[in-house]
Amino acid sequence: MGPPISNACDMRMFLTRPDWRPALEFLGFDQKASIEAMAAALEISQSPTMLERLAILHTDLHTQSFTPGYWKNAASSAPLPERYLHLFPLLLRMNWLKDRYAERGIPEPVLKETLSDVWRWMQAFRERNGVTAVAEPGWLRLHFSARVFSLGRLQFEPTVLNDPIEVWRHQSGVSAILVSSGLIADNGFFADSEGCSGMPARSIRIEQDAFGIRGYPVLPSGRVSPVAVLLKPDAWNRVLGPGDPVAGVHIPAGSALDPSSCTASFEAASSFFPRHFPEIPVRAAICHSWLCSPDLASLLPADANIVRFQSRFHLYPIPGANADQTYERVFPIHRRTLVQEEIRSSLQKALASYIGRGGIPLLGGGIITGTPQEWRSTPLPSALSDFPDCRLAG
Repeated sequence: MGPPISNACDMRMFLTRPDWRPALEFLGFDQKASIEAMAAALEISQSPTMLERLAILHTDLHTQSFTPGYWKNAASSAPLPERYLHLFPLLLRMNWLKDRYAERGIPEPVLKETLSDVWRWMQAFRERNGVTAVAEPGWLRLHFSARVFSLGRLQFEPTVLNDPIEVWRHQSGVSAILVSSGLIADNGFFADSEGCSGMPARSIRIEQDAFGIRGYPVLPSGRVSPVAVLLKPDAWNRVLGPGDPVAGVHIPAGSALDPSSCTASFEAASSFFPRHFPEIPVRAAICHSWLCSPDLASLLPADANIVRFQSRFHLYPIPGANADQTYERVFPIHRRTLVQEEIRSSLQKALASYIGRGGIPLLGGGIITGTPQEWRSTPLPSALSDFPDCRLAG
């Protein structure tokens, strides 16, 4: 990989030479942002303090570390160099990134589409604040570390399952999601989720012995069942658990989330991982998103794109869930302070009404089990009694 640039002299040389400027066009910058980036580079090159910060950011990317406080969004009131500072460690990573794509045989159009996220987030920042900045730099680190890939409408990230769930599959093909451990509130969410403080809660875990596998399944509603089940051990097998390799699914802002585009993305992923990452035995696709909030299906029409997207997944609750992302994505300007005059879309109206009734649209999880070639969601049974070779365990 080669050593990172670590001294102010080399950083200053990089900022003042012209060979990084064509990268702005590759990233999709408009003329205004390109001019601002070049002006910011000049100012940063003349500031020892900012050159030192840039060196730390560059080293973070090189070593895959994360210096606390260094990867946060700049304030909209920040001066120009501050708002563009995070652009330059990313640009310093470009040649390395192109080499990694080439080594994996990943086509350049995938690289270009993946990195278009930089400009997408900058545009969103501009629309909200009236000025441009490199937004969500902590998230963009993954793109420039060859860990996130855009495959059409959706993005995919090779990762591991970090949620406290296990997937068990019956010999008939039916899958059950059991919570491996956790404190679950009476509403079926993890007790440390927003809105669950003070609720009665119970500690649960999976237990296995000669009589079967006892655990609390996740219902089709995306909530944990208040009743445990006992799965017959010779009919059910554990196929996924914490630490197993999965593909994270991310939904960038932009075009409509129409079913055909999503299907095309999953089909692209079905060949992408075996071809370019054959050493990673991906066992499922998972998604953490406000789009997986279990309440949305009851608030929106059945043919809404969001509801149809959800239907691809088995929904499940995640620890520490809150509604921050829902407010950020649906009400981006005022977020938690809802302004009635700016509630216009049917989605905004449905969520505003739900929130007004005391509802909390929590971040949710979704999972599609199987290898990339098998990513076809198998619906969960509609009732616990529909699980084959199992009985209620009280």
